[in-house]
Amino acid sequence: MMRREIDIERLLHWAFASECAKIERDEIKATSGGARRGVGVEAKIAAAGALGCRVDTFPGRSSPARDAEIVASIVAHALPFDAALWVAELSRARRRPDPMIGAVPRLVPVDWVGSRAGRVAAQADAPSVGPEAWPLFARRSRRGAVVHERARYCPCEWVDGYDKIAAARRAYLDWWGHLVVLRAAIQSAGLDRYSLSHDMPPMQPWKHALEITEKLAC
Repeated sequence: MMRREIDIERLLHWAFASECAKIERDEIKATSGGARRGVGVEAKIAAAGALGCRVDTFPGRSSPARDAEIVASIVAHALPFDAALWVAELSRARRRPDPMIGAVPRLVPVDWVGSRAGRVAAQADAPSVGPEAWPLFARRSRRGAVVHERARYCPCEWVDGYDKIAAARRAYLDWWGHLVVLRAAIQSAGLDRYSLSHDMPPMQPWKHALEITEKLAC
């Protein structure tokens, strides 16, 4: 049978989203450091038959394709369990980690209030910030008396701060690295239906988007 060429991301989508392959935790490996011996699809069917079980042929309940189970097994054994589960969940949803392309840190008010002028930022007393806050300031009232009042300020917070953007892009790079590991492992294993290509998702898509923006600006 002629094998179809496919990239690693599309192969994972096929295995986990289309074929609904699953990853099961190997409790033996997790508790003792050893690994359970791999069991093929044919051996599972034979063992089920020996117990008097039949293969469920009801529409929509068939087992995943053999290649899909091989892919799921490689994902489970080539990556740490948490990483394998994360990759499988993303593949099942046919999506990638969000690298926050185009995100820019913004300083915005914590709260808003309504006024005659419309929607304005909420204010608070400066002494509530702590000892570094502004001291009371003096002003003269209309009657000429000196009045000491508290300074007011607008509490703000960073939205899409640099730490959040950096964490999102680290997660994307981790996912990309997991795909490199899986691509090498699956290429060496060999599949019946598919031939795995060397194509990969972009490593740093935020840089590519920035280059496009700069070209359009010119």
